[in-house]
Amino acid sequence: MIAYTYSGRALRLVRAVGCALAAIALLVACTSSSDPGADPTESATAAESETSTESTTDDQAEPEADDDVGPESGDATDTDAEGLPEETDDLQPPVGSDGGTVEDAEKFFRYFIDVANEAHLEPKVGVIDALASEVCEFCVIMETRVGEFVSFEERAAEPMYEVTSIEPIDGGGKGVQLFKIRLTVPANKVLDASGETVESNGEFVMSGQGSVIWDGSSWMVLELTLG
Repeated sequence: MIAYTYSGRALRLVRAVGCALAAIALLVACTSSSDPGADPTESATAAESETSTESTTDDQAEPEADDDVGPESGDATDTDAEGLPEETDDLQPPVGSDGGTVEDAEKFFRYFIDVANEAHLEPKVGVIDALASEVCEFCVIMETRVGEFVSFEERAAEPMYEVTSIEPIDGGGKGVQLFKIRLTVPANKVLDASGETVESNGEFVMSGQGSVIWDGSSWMVLELTLG
């Protein structure tokens, strides 16, 4: 058997601990006697219910208003359209009595040239392709040039093309109207984003044939061969 000896400090510590334990026992006894009918299970359940109610209330709290919310849906359209050329009467597709007459075919071709000029002045890809067939090689050249303008943030200083003359000819087949065409390419400059000239050309003239096709509801440039 091992004998433990206590120094004066250790003995005082043991006595202090003993007194503390006695005080706790007395406090528990008083609490139990003050409410003899209390059910520990009911008290625990009530405490859990109160905690759950407070948690639910906190979770359902209304979120604070955010002053930095984005624009309403009505404003989005204005933002999306920013920077795009506005439609004008001069750039509306021509519409005739039945849409498929020779006169309407000529009007459409002139309209196509107007759209091509606008696409070079305020570069935007896709507008030329939307009015031309995939086999129109000159149309592809135009669209490619506009794509380069967009990539390098450049633009034409003046309209690129002028219709000097256009003469309908036979032999186009069903729905197709052929033309003899003469286009003037005026002296022009290519400007960068700061307005500085990065390229320039003198005036020259191109001539050849073009064709447009009517599909029953709209026109499309079928081919344009100029040199």
